[in-house]
Amino acid sequence: MAGIDKAAIAFSIAITAIGAGIAFAGDSMEFSTPVSTPNAPMVSTETSESEPKSDPFADLAQKVKDEAANTGETMEEAAEVVEETMEEAAEVVEEIMAGPQKHTVDMPKGTSVPGCEETNECYLPADITINVGDTVAWVNVDTAAHTVTSGSPADGPSGVFDSSLVMADAVYAFTFEEAGTYDYFCMVHPWMVGSVTVTETVMEEAAEVVEETMEEAAEVVEEIMAGPQKHTVDMPKGTSVPGCEETNECYLPADITINVGDTVAWVNVDTAAHTVTSGSPADGPSGVFDSSLVMADAVYAFTFEEAGTYDYFCMVHPWMVGSVTVN
Repeated sequence: MAGIDKAAIAFSIAITAIGAGIAFAGDSMEFSTPVSTPNAPMVSTETSESEPKSDPFADLAQKVKDEAANTGETMEEAAEVVEETMEEAAEVVEEIMAGPQKHTVDMPKGTSVPGCEETNECYLPADITINVGDTVAWVNVDTAAHTVTSGSPADGPSGVFDSSLVMADAVYAFTFEEAGTYDYFCMVHPWMVGSVTVTETVMEEAAEVVEETMEEAAEVVEEIMAGPQKHTVDMPKGTSVPGCEETNECYLPADITINVGDTVAWVNVDTAAHTVTSGSPADGPSGVFDSSLVMADAVYAFTFEEAGTYDYFCMVHPWMVGSVTVN
């Protein structure tokens, strides 16, 4: 019960934290304005609206939407993340609360003569994975009597469980209280073999799964609520002469990963003029973006509206190369 209480507490706290965080963001969020330059395109914050989905926590999700009615489609997206995450967490909680399960394995007709071992169908299913505390019930649907005996034909019975003879239409059940892999066979027909794999299901681990899931959702929601971000890349001093390419430091950072809708601002902290030109020294400009000459202390900004990897270079100093990966 202590484990279940921990799961419930973690789940409740996580839901409350996310709901409060979104409500606060709906009242106070501000989007930063990207750097504006004569060559920089307009920033677009349009987001496609997804149809709402139904889940066990729809009331809370709807409350999030209602509180955020005046904050635009970004809030709709955040509410959808909350809905999806709550659905995942609810499935974990439902599994925890369901308790020990009962699984059925058949002893099929015709297994009293060799042949079923060729397709591993002497027990159906021959191999099964369950949780600690679960019960397996073997049902004899054959006309001949069989046994369900832990161990193997080569080594004999292991002593963990033994059904003795299970007559036609009879059932033998065993509850597994310890984790491990249990091989078994029929002592009357030793070609009949099977196995049960028992995994440890600990309530504290389940509570951690719920908590981690909600924390991940909170991070996603926070990122959504923040809106498009601005990232800075420097053109360092001394890059007008070769050498920076040896350590990949002609742009800092030389390689950057951002999200669709984010803006990258290149700041020239060098004394020489540079360019930020999409493409490569070998193939030339690709035409996606081009800063023209960026003088000392000047800034060039570009907003990336499509996912992909964008290589770029300086047309004045072609040893200067960098890349932007847009997710």
